[in-house]
Amino acid sequence: MKEFKNLKYFFSSYFHQDWDAEGDHISDIIKLFIEGETQEIVQDVALELERLISKGLPENRLSQLINEFGCYYDPSYEYDNFADWLKKIYEIFMTLQKNSPVR
Repeated sequence: MKEFKNLKYFFSSYFHQDWDAEGDHISDIIKLFIEGETQEIVQDVALELERLISKGLPENRLSQLINEFGCYYDPSYEYDNFADWLKKIYEIFMTLQKNSPVR
C-alpha cells in the first residue's frame, strides 16, 4: 500500500524475523528506530501510523496489512488486538520523540 510506504519500511526493517534479538520490548525497537533514522523519516512514520489508526480498519484488515508490511511481531501475546498494539506504538513514538535529541 503506497499510502503507508514509510510504515512498511519501519515494520519490515525493525520488526523483522529477529527483532527480539535487538530488544526485549517494542519500546526498545522503537527507540532504535528513532535513534537510527532521520527526523524526517521518524515523523513520516508517526504520521502514517496516526493515519492508519484513524482509519478504524477491522481487525482482520489490520492484521493483513501489518503482515503485508513484513512485520514478524505477534501482538496477541501482549495486546488484545492490532488496533491496541498500534495505539501503543504511537504512544511510545510520541514519548520517545519528545525525549530524543533532534538529528
